[in-house]
Amino acid sequence: MSELTIEQRILIAMRKTLGAVIRDVTPPAGMRHPFSPETTEDVRQCLALISARERELAEAHGVQLILLHIPTMWNALKPSIQAARWPKTPDRCPLLDLLRAIDPSTIDALPALRQAASEDNRGLYLPNDEHLGTRGHAVVARLIVDELRRLGLSAAAPPGSL
Repeated sequence: MSELTIEQRILIAMRKTLGAVIRDVTPPAGMRHPFSPETTEDVRQCLALISARERELAEAHGVQLILLHIPTMWNALKPSIQAARWPKTPDRCPLLDLLRAIDPSTIDALPALRQAASEDNRGLYLPNDEHLGTRGHAVVARLIVDELRRLGLSAAAPPGSL
Protein backbone atom coordinates (compact mmCIF):
# COMPACT_ATOMS: atom_id res chain seq x y z
CA MET A 1 0.00 0.00 0.00
CA SER A 2 1.39 3.39 -0.93
CA GLU A 3 1.90 6.22 1.54
CA LEU A 4 -0.83 8.86 1.65
CA THR A 5 -0.21 12.12 -0.14
CA ILE A 6 -0.37 15.44 1.69
CA GLU A 7 -3.71 16.11 0.01
CA GLN A 8 -5.14 12.79 1.21
CA ARG A 9 -3.89 13.42 4.75
CA ILE A 10 -5.47 16.89 4.74
CA LEU A 11 -8.80 15.50 3.52
CA ILE A 12 -8.80 12.78 6.18
CA ALA A 13 -7.91 15.26 8.94
CA MET A 14 -10.60 17.72 7.85
CA ARG A 15 -13.29 15.03 7.57
CA LYS A 16 -12.45 13.63 11.01
CA THR A 17 -12.31 17.09 12.56
CA LEU A 18 -15.64 18.19 11.09
CA GLY A 19 -17.23 14.91 12.20
CA ALA A 20 -15.90 15.41 15.73
CA VAL A 21 -17.15 19.01 15.82
CA ILE A 22 -20.61 17.85 14.72
CA ARG A 23 -20.69 15.14 17.42
CA ASP A 24 -19.37 17.49 20.11
CA VAL A 25 -21.82 20.32 19.52
CA THR A 26 -24.95 18.35 18.68
CA PRO A 27 -27.39 19.07 21.52
CA PRO A 28 -29.81 16.58 23.07
CA ALA A 29 -33.10 16.05 21.28
CA GLY A 30 -35.41 19.05 21.50
CA MET A 31 -32.69 21.62 22.14
CA ARG A 32 -31.63 24.28 19.68
CA HIS A 33 -28.45 23.55 17.74
CA PRO A 34 -25.69 26.10 18.40
CA PHE A 35 -24.85 26.39 14.68
CA SER A 36 -26.76 28.90 12.61
CA PRO A 37 -28.51 27.48 9.54
CA GLU A 38 -25.80 29.13 7.42
CA THR A 39 -22.98 27.47 9.37
CA THR A 40 -24.76 24.12 9.20
CA GLU A 41 -25.00 24.46 5.44
CA ASP A 42 -21.34 25.51 5.20
CA VAL A 43 -20.29 22.40 7.16
CA ARG A 44 -22.50 20.26 4.93
CA GLN A 45 -20.85 21.78 1.84
CA CYS A 46 -17.36 21.24 3.26
CA LEU A 47 -18.10 17.57 3.93
CA ALA A 48 -19.60 17.19 0.47
CA LEU A 49 -16.51 18.72 -1.16
CA ILE A 50 -14.15 16.58 0.94
CA SER A 51 -16.13 13.48 0.05
CA ALA A 52 -16.23 14.38 -3.65
CA ARG A 53 -12.46 14.85 -3.78
CA GLU A 54 -11.83 11.64 -1.83
CA ARG A 55 -14.03 9.82 -4.34
CA GLU A 56 -12.17 11.36 -7.27
CA LEU A 57 -8.84 10.27 -5.81
CA ALA A 58 -10.13 6.78 -5.03
CA GLU A 59 -11.69 6.31 -8.47
CA ALA A 60 -8.45 7.44 -10.11
CA HIS A 61 -6.87 4.43 -8.37
CA GLY A 62 -9.75 2.05 -9.15
CA VAL A 63 -11.13 2.09 -5.60
CA GLN A 64 -14.87 2.11 -4.76
CA LEU A 65 -15.67 4.05 -1.54
CA ILE A 66 -18.52 3.03 0.71
CA LEU A 67 -19.73 5.36 3.46
CA LEU A 68 -20.76 3.63 6.68
CA HIS A 69 -22.29 5.25 9.74
CA ILE A 70 -21.87 3.40 13.04
CA PRO A 71 -24.13 4.78 15.79
CA THR A 72 -23.07 5.47 19.33
CA MET A 73 -23.54 2.66 21.79
CA TRP A 74 -26.28 4.69 23.46
CA ASN A 75 -28.36 4.90 20.29
CA ALA A 76 -27.83 1.28 19.31
CA LEU A 77 -28.72 -0.16 22.72
CA LYS A 78 -31.32 2.40 23.83
CA PRO A 79 -34.42 0.28 23.05
CA SER A 80 -33.01 -2.88 24.66
CA ILE A 81 -31.71 -1.49 27.96
CA GLN A 82 -33.44 0.40 30.72
CA ALA A 83 -31.06 2.72 32.55
CA ALA A 84 -31.80 5.47 35.02
CA ARG A 85 -28.94 7.68 33.79
CA TRP A 86 -29.24 6.98 30.07
CA PRO A 87 -28.03 9.96 28.00
CA LYS A 88 -30.73 11.75 26.05
CA THR A 89 -29.72 11.23 22.43
CA PRO A 90 -31.73 11.81 19.26
CA ASP A 91 -32.67 8.71 17.29
CA ARG A 92 -31.36 10.32 14.12
CA CYS A 93 -27.78 11.46 13.99
CA PRO A 94 -27.06 14.76 12.22
CA LEU A 95 -23.81 13.25 10.92
CA LEU A 96 -25.79 10.47 9.22
CA ASP A 97 -28.02 13.09 7.62
CA LEU A 98 -24.92 14.86 6.29
CA LEU A 99 -23.47 11.60 4.99
CA ARG A 100 -26.75 10.77 3.25
CA ALA A 101 -26.75 14.22 1.66
CA ILE A 102 -23.27 13.45 0.30
CA ASP A 103 -24.06 9.88 -0.71
CA PRO A 104 -27.63 8.53 -0.47
CA SER A 105 -26.27 4.96 -0.44
CA THR A 106 -24.51 5.54 2.91
CA ILE A 107 -24.95 2.44 5.06
CA ASP A 108 -26.61 3.04 8.43
CA ALA A 109 -25.65 0.33 10.93
CA LEU A 110 -28.27 1.46 13.49
CA PRO A 111 -31.15 -0.81 12.38
CA ALA A 112 -28.93 -3.92 12.22
CA LEU A 113 -27.29 -3.18 15.60
CA ARG A 114 -30.68 -2.53 17.22
CA GLN A 115 -32.01 -5.78 15.78
CA ALA A 116 -29.00 -7.66 17.14
CA ALA A 117 -29.42 -5.92 20.52
CA SER A 118 -33.09 -6.94 20.69
CA GLU A 119 -31.98 -10.58 20.41
CA ASP A 120 -28.98 -10.35 22.77
CA ASN A 121 -27.01 -7.15 23.41
CA ARG A 122 -23.95 -8.91 24.87
CA GLY A 123 -20.79 -8.45 22.82
CA LEU A 124 -22.12 -5.72 20.56
CA TYR A 125 -20.01 -3.13 22.36
CA LEU A 126 -17.05 -3.56 24.66
CA PRO A 127 -17.92 -3.56 28.37
CA ASN A 128 -17.60 -0.07 29.87
CA ASP A 129 -16.57 1.27 26.47
CA GLU A 130 -18.34 2.70 23.44
CA HIS A 131 -16.32 0.78 20.84
CA LEU A 132 -17.80 -2.15 18.95
CA GLY A 133 -17.26 -5.58 20.43
CA THR A 134 -16.89 -8.88 18.60
CA ARG A 135 -20.60 -9.25 17.78
CA GLY A 136 -20.85 -5.58 16.82
CA HIS A 137 -17.99 -5.97 14.36
CA ALA A 138 -19.67 -9.07 12.91
CA VAL A 139 -22.94 -7.16 12.40
CA VAL A 140 -21.14 -4.30 10.66
CA ALA A 141 -19.02 -6.70 8.59
CA ARG A 142 -22.20 -8.38 7.36
CA LEU A 143 -23.55 -5.00 6.23
CA ILE A 144 -20.34 -4.27 4.33
CA VAL A 145 -20.28 -7.71 2.69
CA ASP A 146 -23.93 -7.29 1.66
CA GLU A 147 -23.15 -3.88 0.14
CA LEU A 148 -20.11 -5.21 -1.71
CA ARG A 149 -22.23 -8.02 -3.14
CA ARG A 150 -24.97 -5.55 -4.10
CA LEU A 151 -22.35 -3.54 -5.99
CA GLY A 152 -21.00 -6.68 -7.61
CA LEU A 153 -17.59 -6.09 -6.01
CA SER A 154 -17.31 -9.20 -3.84
CA ALA A 155 -17.33 -12.92 -4.28
CA ALA A 156 -18.59 -15.23 -1.55
CA ALA A 157 -17.13 -14.73 1.89
CA PRO A 158 -14.18 -16.98 2.77
CA PRO A 159 -15.02 -20.29 4.52
CA GLY A 160 -15.56 -19.91 8.22
CA SER A 161 -16.21 -16.16 7.99
CA LEU A 162 -19.44 -14.28 7.57
